[in-house]
Amino acid sequence: MVCDKIILVILRKVRCQGGSMPIDVTYSNQGAGVILVGRETVTGPDLLQADDVMYESEEKIKKMRFILSDYTRVTATTLEQAELTLSIQKDKAAARINPDIVIAVVTGKEITYGVSRMWQILGEIHEYPWKEFTTRSLSEAKNWITEQTGLEVI
Repeated sequence: MVCDKIILVILRKVRCQGGSMPIDVTYSNQGAGVILVGRETVTGPDLLQADDVMYESEEKIKKMRFILSDYTRVTATTLEQAELTLSIQKDKAAARINPDIVIAVVTGKEITYGVSRMWQILGEIHEYPWKEFTTRSLSEAKNWITEQTGLEVI
């Protein structure tokens, strides 16, 4: 059976020009950290816009050491298969510039946790380039990032 839609909760956050999106992107640790905070319903276009903000320049990508995605406030999401594939392609392109980024994802609801784990599995299938960690605890995610990078998340 072929599905034309994959329903996923992806943990990323973006602030777009002229308004607020369900994913806010902020920088920490002098640009070494990217913090994504999602809320309410996150769609494929929201995810892709967050990717565009994170990966807008090679300079930003080269500085990155970690991405912390906090999706504890995400209630639902839909992502078409083409959007998921494009997001993975963007991550892989960024990894060619900086292969050492680590990603920690924090989820709240059972569905977001399950979808995040599915994202990890799909990433392995598509040879996702970076180390990932999924948890329900923000402090656990921050500790994991510190263990991986030597940086304290601020």
